[in-house]
Amino acid sequence: SWWIGGRTIAANAAVGSLFDIERDGVVGVAGNSFAPDVGSDPYYGFGRFCVVFMKRDNIFSNATTVYFKQVTGYGALVTPNPTLIDTWASGVDRPAISKSCGQSNGPAAQWLLTWQRTWATSPYDQEIHGRFVAWNGALVGSNFGIGTTVGEESAPSPSSPIDSNGTRFWPLCHELAATLGQPRDIVCKLIRGDGATQASFTVSLMNTGSLGWYLNG
Repeated sequence: SWWIGGRTIAANAAVGSLFDIERDGVVGVAGNSFAPDVGSDPYYGFGRFCVVFMKRDNIFSNATTVYFKQVTGYGALVTPNPTLIDTWASGVDRPAISKSCGQSNGPAAQWLLTWQRTWATSPYDQEIHGRFVAWNGALVGSNFGIGTTVGEESAPSPSSPIDSNGTRFWPLCHELAATLGQPRDIVCKLIRGDGATQASFTVSLMNTGSLGWYLNG
């Protein structure tokens, strides 16, 4: 059985108790849970952590769902059951969330959640999709495509939002290869609050592939 646990670490490095975030038979919904990623809230009052993860029946089956669940700054669950983001029979993978939802200073404070989908037919390539979630856990809009070409788009890594002239953008990087197994480039994009791509450019051209990178923020 695979589940997701958590611990808070205070500014003075004091470590809180281990608690269950999503665990079959204990809290949440049925299924094994994998690959958590955590987004923070910079609000000085009652902020929340947002934890995104994927589920599958067992370690040998394809992951077919992406969920998120919110945790208070004191290590308590906001709600016992997670919120479904995507269900996809061909499989999902690599869920990731922006490191911050941004300040509530005019533009909406919300996280960008991203993940991979396996295309259901030939060439069975990976594609990247996204969804916005408000600071209070409300779903914003609907799922949208971020990288949906015939190429192999994988390993999304969104960062904290940035504001420019009253408009909020979410930077995001991902890998791109012509086909599975080919050398991968790193592509960076700016995503608007409506899910559209404001700008896109190649950061790094790789001859042997890109491994172990992430976008900080």
